[in-house]
Amino acid sequence: MIVKNSGRTRLGLSLAEVLIAIFVVGIGLLAVLTLFPLGAMSMARAIKDDRTASHNLNMSAMCRWVWKDELGVPGTLREMYPEVPPAPLPGASLRLDPLLNAMENPNYRWNPDLGPAGEVPPPFQNPAYGVPPVLGASRPRTGPGSDRPSYPVLVDPIGWNNVFNLGQPQQFWVAGRNDCIPRRSLRLVEWQRSNAPATQGLFIVDLDLLYPGAKRLMRNRYLTLMEDIGFFRDGTPEDSTGTASAGTLGTAGNAANLSLMRDQVQRDGRYTSAFLLRRPRNNTPTVLELTVIVFSGRPVDAPAQESAYALRLVKGSTQADLFYAGPDRPPVYKGTWILDGTMTRMEGEGPVFDDQPHGVFYRVVNVEEDIEGGNSVLRLELQEPAEASTFYPDASRTPYGIGVVMAGVVEVFPTKTLTPNSWPTP
Repeated sequence: MIVKNSGRTRLGLSLAEVLIAIFVVGIGLLAVLTLFPLGAMSMARAIKDDRTASHNLNMSAMCRWVWKDELGVPGTLREMYPEVPPAPLPGASLRLDPLLNAMENPNYRWNPDLGPAGEVPPPFQNPAYGVPPVLGASRPRTGPGSDRPSYPVLVDPIGWNNVFNLGQPQQFWVAGRNDCIPRRSLRLVEWQRSNAPATQGLFIVDLDLLYPGAKRLMRNRYLTLMEDIGFFRDGTPEDSTGTASAGTLGTAGNAANLSLMRDQVQRDGRYTSAFLLRRPRNNTPTVLELTVIVFSGRPVDAPAQESAYALRLVKGSTQADLFYAGPDRPPVYKGTWILDGTMTRMEGEGPVFDDQPHGVFYRVVNVEEDIEGGNSVLRLELQEPAEASTFYPDASRTPYGIGVVMAGVVEVFPTKTLTPNSWPTP
């Protein structure tokens, strides 16, 4: 007996099934496409981490070399603080970097070797510190209180030489506030030794007077990571004007095009650095604490944003408050850095000299906007607990701290111990 199948054979897919299949495939494609921006972000972060870590190692080694040269050859100790300006006695060891005298007294003249002009204290002084040339008025080297930490100093030749800072408070003080951290440069960037008899072999000749553009060259040599090369869309190096090194595209190997590649490699120069130095004990001049600050895209000869705000920290807590006035919100977001630039604590008419200056960078991991007492405030969560408090013990916990926001800071490598005979160690 023959049994016939009465069911109908399907000849295709229904529209609903096609739409469902497209939907499923679309979800898969979206999942794959999301990997591209995530991969690009991961690559950018990896490149940044690699560049900043390399720059940190280079700058730490350079600082060690500068510090060894500062202290002199083994078995001797060159005197950093000139007692008899403007020149040492014949045969005396040379003073190499009196700019670092600001670790003891931020009002100290920024280059005593300039002779009579150098004896004039730097402008924008703060009367809370000692009056130079009396040394030890703020942080003595001997006697009671000499075991206290020194003042921090931001060694920042790039910020010091920024044309928008020259002669302004921001050249000598971080954020332009004379109650904040002093800013100084490095002698090897600024001056060259003079052989004229009247100068007694001191470093008083401006480099740019000897060789135009030498200061920029020295800043790039010592403070800029020169490992990145800018490339054009054709894959050849790009010069500073945005022109491809190979010139106009033409026949591959064309001699005219290839000749244009000579001397056309343009280093990116994206990553630059500055140093925060201080002595853990001011009566031990050979030991430093070094913090390396790495910037990305920091302008060299253009206005650089560097602002100070009232900061309230609680010692041992990761919660901080940054107060600001007006509609301009501080550019503080997750992942940015904030500097506790508090140097002194004022009570009544004068400073409390026994209070320890701060100079500590903190990474921000979360930000919330709020209002307190009619003032705008950012509630910050810090990655590390605060090392010191910055508020008065009144009912409202009035802040006296100085929170500095520096544009372009991408990484901070804090607190390496620097000695003349050892590598910088964390």
